[in-house]
Amino acid sequence: MEFSNLNNNEFWKKVRECDDYQFLREELTALYKKNCTGELSLLTYSDYCIFFETGSRKEYEEGYFLRRRRLDILAVLCKIYPDNEPYFKQLENTIWAVLDEYSWALPAHVPDRNSYVPEFIDLFAAETGYCLSEMKSMFSGRLSPLMVSRITFELDRRIIKSFYAGRYWWESFPNNWAAVCAGSVGITFLYERPELFYAVKPRIDGAMKTFLSSYKSDGVCREGLGYWNYGFGYFCYYAAHLRTFSDGTDNLLALPQVKTIAKFQQQMFLKGSVTVSFADGSDNSSYILGLTHFLKAEFGDDFIIPKKVNHSILDTCGRWGAFSFSFLFYNKKLISGESAGSCLFADSAWFTMRNKTYAFAAKGGTNDEPHNHNDLGSFILADESGQLVCDLGCGEYTRQYFEPDTRYSILCNSSLGHGVPIIGGEAQREGAEFFAALCKTENGICIDLTHAYQTDAIKHIKRRFGFSENAVTLNDEFSFYRPVPVTERFVSRIKPEITENTVQIGNLRITAETGTPTVTTQRHLEHGGGGSATVYLIDFVLPPQTGFMFQAEFAFSY
Repeated sequence: MEFSNLNNNEFWKKVRECDDYQFLREELTALYKKNCTGELSLLTYSDYCIFFETGSRKEYEEGYFLRRRRLDILAVLCKIYPDNEPYFKQLENTIWAVLDEYSWALPAHVPDRNSYVPEFIDLFAAETGYCLSEMKSMFSGRLSPLMVSRITFELDRRIIKSFYAGRYWWESFPNNWAAVCAGSVGITFLYERPELFYAVKPRIDGAMKTFLSSYKSDGVCREGLGYWNYGFGYFCYYAAHLRTFSDGTDNLLALPQVKTIAKFQQQMFLKGSVTVSFADGSDNSSYILGLTHFLKAEFGDDFIIPKKVNHSILDTCGRWGAFSFSFLFYNKKLISGESAGSCLFADSAWFTMRNKTYAFAAKGGTNDEPHNHNDLGSFILADESGQLVCDLGCGEYTRQYFEPDTRYSILCNSSLGHGVPIIGGEAQREGAEFFAALCKTENGICIDLTHAYQTDAIKHIKRRFGFSENAVTLNDEFSFYRPVPVTERFVSRIKPEITENTVQIGNLRITAETGTPTVTTQRHLEHGGGGSATVYLIDFVLPPQTGFMFQAEFAFSY
């Protein structure tokens, strides 16, 4: 079955010797040099406390995630090169360090900073349980009795007993947490305490059902593409393990909704590695090699491997599921392909379109979505060079990023950081009562923004896009009960050049019939501690009126 190769020496010999795996061996060597040649990172009390003092996560998390990356890399190296004792000694020391950690949960996730909570299960505690339980099985007979006993003890107290003792909030929370936590816990039970698994299986099943409920029938991950990789990825890792342990009788992957969700990824790649970055997404992504090849094997021609896109086998968080799958399920014979020209996700109110010249994406929905941004009407225009009119996507994760009182003061979460109108000086507000329908028209799409703003001055606002081979036209129709000033805002990471009523961004020229464009700059804190970047806010300021049409053309020239 699917995971028999974990302990199959002939499989790992093939990985070691076969030319098909040469690029994986090269990537593994590079990862080793980058992550495993120095001393083990320290996780200090001072760094642990920084989050509670300032809201910054990176000081503690950098060392924490380096340990996980190191653990993954060394485990696979030890399977490919079983006679290399220095690799195995490094692996033992890394496992020992992880077992020594005060808590496997991150400071940002613990329920009470002042309580001793080493057994609290968050995303990363659960992932660590999955990782160590599988590695214990992979190196059975090679790990010392002391190491095996210690791993068993820590898994038992931090995962098995902790989960068995009572319910966690994430079991009924419809986003990635339900799949990642429950899936990882489920895998840990399957390896460590299979006799108890069926006692907790109804809870695991319930969490997986909750996770799937966060997706509408169109399969959109409204948290963003990165969270499709994360949440849906862990759903698949658990489903594959469950299918193996049940000898194929329990197959969550056969649920009809799962195929629809799987096909979401292929529509999110716009041009090469340029991706749709709505919600907490990224504007430039790679696909996870193992997960993508696994899904291609599952769903055949219905699932498309993105063409001209780089893959990844290990992310910055060192997620074992994605990494191990990249070796277990890599298949050189699988062929990449092109997605359809356009796709309307009707239930979630997302739309994507690509032609030979450019790609486009837009969204409606509500301002009460998982990893919500106030972004009704936001759109993206991209070519092979990247997003020209952009959606900033995910910012740096801090305490303030997730607190309701401060979240929408952060540029990328506010509608002021999106290419949407500013009505009477006011941004959009968060909440389910703020929504926008999106539908196809004869020549493009229409987004109804009438209910996207709090002001009572609005009769209606309709945003229409039309498409031709080399251009996109925008027509915003405003009707108010009293005169209201409007600012049409577009956002770019690329410095624009302005000439009279024309804005040039790379190969894209924006020409508007009314208003004189101005540009201001703000700083955007990148996700993952990537530092700050300059963002260009392009504004067309329109005087107070009761009814008017703003028209602009976005034309590509090469």
